Amino acid sequence: MKKIVSLLTVLLLIVSLFSPPESAHAEKIIVKWGKITLKEGHIGKVIINKDTPLYKLDTKENKLTTVRTLKKGEEFGVYSKKTDETHGLLYGLGSSQFVKDSKSITYQTPSKEKKELVGKERIWLRNPDFFANNNGETVDLKNLQEAVLISEEQDTLLTTLNIKIKIGEKYFTNSYVGKDIDEIYLTTNPFKTYKFSDTIWNLIKNEKVQTGMTEDQVLLSWGYPNDVNSYDSEYIAMEQWIYGDILDGAAIYLYFNNGTVTSWQEF
Repeated sequence: MKKIVSLLTVLLLIVSLFSPPESAHAEKIIVKWGKITLKEGHIGKVIINKDTPLYKLDTKENKLTTVRTLKKGEEFGVYSKKTDETHGLLYGLGSSQFVKDSKSITYQTPSKEKKELVGKERIWLRNPDFFANNNGETVDLKNLQEAVLISEEQDTLLTTLNIKIKIGEKYFTNSYVGKDIDEIYLTTNPFKTYKFSDTIWNLIKNEKVQTGMTEDQVLLSWGYPNDVNSYDSEYIAMEQWIYGDILDGAAIYLYFNNGTVTSWQEF
């Protein structure tokens, strides 16, 4: 018996087919800065020019106790700075541990570009529209282009999502209307999650479909269908995925047998 699948069922299909493994999680950007990894909360770093003491501060008695010696050539992230009449300028390395300002150390602050990347996530763009680059020029990006998500702003009244991304050293912006975040980008690396051949990946990146492709591969290539019709029997499971709408002037009907594409129709 043929079943017309409701919008809710389409959403359930999307979740079941396109949810990453439970162990998958968003990839945070690792910002290397010399010998340290720049972390949230860091305001700078100290470079040890000459062996110098690391102190523990007793805040009640305002007393410094030597913890160990920091060695020449080491670098440490700085979370705070404080100055008092007794100890002078102190750089806080965390856990109430400090190093004194002296010629034995050099204090540096990170560039604006490095600070901007701290805590940011990698994303993979899904069927990206044209993005505007730093110079206001539009750039056509490939499907599943890897990028760094710099910011996103949601206008709930207009159902508009404005996102800013970084690819290499260049920044790009775009606005999406009426789309959910999972229709715009992935937060897990699809190239690690799915083990497809180079031929299939090339089709997906160019937003193409061919017979024999699986449902996962089609979802990665074309995104979510507008509607799904299904027919199940003891021997075969058939599905029709509809992209677009005939009433709007164009639609493609994809047909699956037991989870793989067998044919399609264009209207």
